[in-house]
Amino acid sequence: MFNLKNSGKITHGNFQLIFAIICITVILIGISGKINLGFANIGRLILFLIGILLVAIFIEINHNLTLIIDSKILSEPGMITKQTENFRQISLIMLGFGVVMFLMAFYFIGQRKYAFFTSFASISLWTFGTLIGRTINGVSINTKGSMEWKFMKDEEKISYYSQLKAWLDGSSNNTISSIQQDKIINQRVIFDDIIRKQTKLPKRFKDTINSLDESEDMLEYLYSIELKSGYTDWLDGAERYIEDGNIRNTNMRELIKRMLTINVLDILLQELSMPDWRNTRLFLQILEEKIKSERYLSGHSLVNDTLDNRISLQSKFSSENKLSKLHEDMGNFVRFVSWQALQWEEYRFSSGWLNFLKTQHQIISNSSTYNDVNIEHPLVKHIPKVKENYQEWCYTISEVFSNRRIPDSSIIAESIINEVRRMDTGHFNSDLVSITYWAYDKLV
Repeated sequence: MFNLKNSGKITHGNFQLIFAIICITVILIGISGKINLGFANIGRLILFLIGILLVAIFIEINHNLTLIIDSKILSEPGMITKQTENFRQISLIMLGFGVVMFLMAFYFIGQRKYAFFTSFASISLWTFGTLIGRTINGVSINTKGSMEWKFMKDEEKISYYSQLKAWLDGSSNNTISSIQQDKIINQRVIFDDIIRKQTKLPKRFKDTINSLDESEDMLEYLYSIELKSGYTDWLDGAERYIEDGNIRNTNMRELIKRMLTINVLDILLQELSMPDWRNTRLFLQILEEKIKSERYLSGHSLVNDTLDNRISLQSKFSSENKLSKLHEDMGNFVRFVSWQALQWEEYRFSSGWLNFLKTQHQIISNSSTYNDVNIEHPLVKHIPKVKENYQEWCYTISEVFSNRRIPDSSIIAESIINEVRRMDTGHFNSDLVSITYWAYDKLV
């Protein structure tokens, strides 16, 4: 039997003990009547009720009593898709009940019926305390694993992991459940947020970039070290399932790793396109890993299948080898074009067309037709206009290479592209890349 329970995590035992002591102390002071807060008889009741509120918060945070209700509701067919809605509705019901009890308590304090006041106020504040604890747990569960997973038995989790493995293996008889889909999407969002936050902290992001650049296996380092803090209970369990089941050397872990980091790679590529970073080798390595991930995951519904199946000339990268002059020139060119496209307001970053641009550059760099640039070359006349409108041009070719129609805003670029197309040379894409490179050569 696999043990999927949490292990080795830092507990907050000391904090819990201190909080529990505070709760009990406040209640005992209230009962004793030693302190009345200047309100005569009602002062000690206020202290007692504050203690009740704190105890309710403490119990709910540590035992998730109300979330058991949510898990039972979510187990009903079709309810998983209404998780957030159900959570809010139950919370609103609790809030309404607490307010009614609080108003009743106020009524009885006006009648000087202190026993009734204490009873209704206790119920009200217990409800409010439970609601506060529930809200805290709800936030935690939304980021570290959803409610229905938290209360699932180990045997059920193992069944889900087995189903996940079969789905990743491409079994035609297996589909992935909505629970697993939610898990994967949630985990990817967490990883994306981690990297996005790092990009806003230049010093921290620089450390990350340097570590990735120096690592033997960039993607493994990214997944198991840089993103480790964002592992949900579901992913921790998947890692233990793979480890304990002696299936670490199968493709399950590799597929999970690539599926969860595929968007992170795009975030890194977008950031490394900026001229500040100047890490061309890592940029090319990440671009290659992104295309490789798309190939690994082709056909899985949780991946945006933007794979460009046109020829891709791959290179081997490691922390020890350096780029050749040809590769460095090519990488600097692709980074520059990516950065220029990012300056155009309508552009939304994608990496598929950058890989195609890289491949086309590798092809034309070995062709005498494009290396011999002179005034008689039919494409040379377009260089000045492309150079003057380079951001528009880069955005437009990103649309063309992504097999989308030329946008209406690309007036100058469209006229040049249409003229190149009418030339009908038989290598239209190479013609566009050549013009792009020649203009780049004039700009840098």
